[in-house]
Amino acid sequence: MVTKGASYLVPMFDYTENKNAKEPAVTAELIYSNGNFVFTNFHYQKSDTPANSNLLGLLKTLRENRAK
Repeated sequence: MVTKGASYLVPMFDYTENKNAKEPAVTAELIYSNGNFVFTNFHYQKSDTPANSNLLGLLKTLRENRAK
């Protein structure tokens, strides 16, 4: 876990064949609010488009494409 301002970044690994992957599949971004951790975003490790490198960016792109 790494802190980034008020956020915590937690790498999440695939687990197959009784072992963890070497690289994280996704990094969860959380904040601590009212005594609980709350997910605020998910960052993907591999993306050809910067806007698609996290869940909120991907959802924004999809919304914009639907509005066209």
